[in-house]
Amino acid sequence: MNRHYTTEEYKEAVFNLRKYFSDVSITTDIIVGFPGETIEEFNKTYEFLKEIKLNKLHVFKYSPRKGTKAAEFKDSIDNEEKREEVNC
Repeated sequence: MNRHYTTEEYKEAVFNLRKYFSDVSITTDIIVGFPGETIEEFNKTYEFLKEIKLNKLHVFKYSPRKGTKAAEFKDSIDNEEKREEVNC
């Protein structure tokens, strides 16, 4: 998804925030079913999120938006598979 940071950099930021702020609440949005996402990639993300223990997640299914690069991708994920990932 063209992020300009690695999971290790993200994890370090989360742990540093917790180190310096005892009452910090860390949340994020997660898109499942992005075109081309494999089940292995999904599982890797799932395990990473369990490891860093965020306070809250907002998980939603990818849906194409006209005019975006991703809307043109041909390897979209089946809606049923996205539904299963959201409910994971």
